[in-house]
Amino acid sequence: MYRAPEIQNLYDDFVKQTNDTNFEERYKGKEHYYHASSAGSCRRKTFFQSVACVEPTNPIDKGNLRKLRLGTVFHSEMEDCFRYYSTNSTNSTNGTNSFKVYQEKEIIIKEFNVRGYYDLVLVLESGQVFLYDFKTMGSYPWKLKFGMKAKKPTSFRYEMQLGTYGYGVKEEFGRIDGMFLVYYNKDDSRMKQIPIELSYVGVAYRHWREVYEHHRREGLPQFEFGVSPAESWECNYCSFKDICDKSL
Repeated sequence: MYRAPEIQNLYDDFVKQTNDTNFEERYKGKEHYYHASSAGSCRRKTFFQSVACVEPTNPIDKGNLRKLRLGTVFHSEMEDCFRYYSTNSTNSTNGTNSFKVYQEKEIIIKEFNVRGYYDLVLVLESGQVFLYDFKTMGSYPWKLKFGMKAKKPTSFRYEMQLGTYGYGVKEEFGRIDGMFLVYYNKDDSRMKQIPIELSYVGVAYRHWREVYEHHRREGLPQFEFGVSPAESWECNYCSFKDICDKSL
């Protein structure tokens, strides 16, 4: 008698294969680049990942891959949304200004080996250039960030990541007039668009210069809380935890 297929197992295999394909397309042969998305994260981790270029010793488990997939699905939805606007000659912002759409484009900061893909750039008729990055979260972190008793942020990684993209966008278009983090609540579909100070473009550039020079000058950083790791929870989720422990 045949057993009914387990849908979770089939989905887990699909997610893994899709994730592997995405890695092959975006990162294979370019492992020596720092990931723009790792701005502000543990410098030991970025050393293992982008300088030593070692294989992860603690791959992301299936449950977390499924969670990450939800973010990928939302990003795909936004791509479809702005693909519609890019082919619709009557597109507008609030019915006033038409815009050109650029999305999922690669940026590279050559002098520091930094590479990434921005989510969305809208260029208005006026020439103004606006950068957007999409983030998904559940109701609990949403409450901590936007609720009545929201906590003061302890990390500015998203801002640093956006600033990194902002540097590349400024190089590409010659200017940048605004940057925004667009949050999507996966539980109730609420969205918030938060403006980010343009000063993060310079902050991110200086961050990557410091990381690059430190790794080339001193190699693997010593443990230093606030830098390596940048936050206390990082080690529990690190893809290089075992090799990092062995390097002590």
